[in-house]
Amino acid sequence: MPKRHFLMETSVNDEVFCIRQRKQLQMLGFLQFNELLIQRDFLEKIRDSVVVVSDIHLTEEGDSRGQLLLDLIARLDTNQVKYFVLLGDIFDFCFGASRYFKKKFRKIGNELEGLCKAGVRVIYLQGNHEFSLNELAWQGVEFVLSKDFQIELEKGPRLSLSHGDRLGAPWHYHIYLAITRSFWFRFAGLMVPQACLDKLCLSISRRSRARSSEVKVPHKKILQNIERWLDLLNTDHGIVGHFHIPYQANHPKKGKMMGLCSWDQPNALGFDGQKFRRYYLKGPGREFIIRLVRPALNG
Repeated sequence: MPKRHFLMETSVNDEVFCIRQRKQLQMLGFLQFNELLIQRDFLEKIRDSVVVVSDIHLTEEGDSRGQLLLDLIARLDTNQVKYFVLLGDIFDFCFGASRYFKKKFRKIGNELEGLCKAGVRVIYLQGNHEFSLNELAWQGVEFVLSKDFQIELEKGPRLSLSHGDRLGAPWHYHIYLAITRSFWFRFAGLMVPQACLDKLCLSISRRSRARSSEVKVPHKKILQNIERWLDLLNTDHGIVGHFHIPYQANHPKKGKMMGLCSWDQPNALGFDGQKFRRYYLKGPGREFIIRLVRPALNG
């Protein structure tokens, strides 16, 4: 297998990547970490053909992240953007079969339906914090409950997208998924007072993230699993969420393997058919900061 050089975006003030994670990457011999100050630019509208967001972990649609998401949706150029992809865990917890959650996130649903009416294909891949999302029944939104989804641009390469939680997952995680995605689990969930279920699951999510922050991230294993996933697909590039890491690596035989940060640093990934761009969101109504993705070189 050819040696791979891996570029991770960062800046001198660690706007993209925290120091602890950066040191972990530097310690891994197969990763060639480069301190890069990527080109910065400003703009009011996003015009890429494909725009992807992931791991926002909204608790309330009116909170700061919810307002940023609504602002981002409103500032997509619907004449240029062909696909808006929500790559999972947009909500910290959502049970789509429940009227409680349909009401709780109705405003976001309305905005996504508006995008669909404007001609943008809205693709929502279910994350591991989300259940029965298809039952939200937002008109025009394409809910994907399977592991991945593929986009083939009219004039451009093919993109494969996955939330990422199932890539290389152990057998017991697949059993957990089979149980929590079953009819009986859905039935039991509807028997619980929904406000109590929401509060309980949000509490579990917070504790889970707190534990995860202390765990060393197995970057080598994650990238190997992404690579194996793409080996099985007729595709050019792969995009994943879930891991909260802005991966940028070359597949030995295909194109790029890209990851997205969580919304601890609000961001989106754009693709215009040739280049990837990362957009960092500073606040509703404010200009986006753009970082062009530099090519990672094989050699």
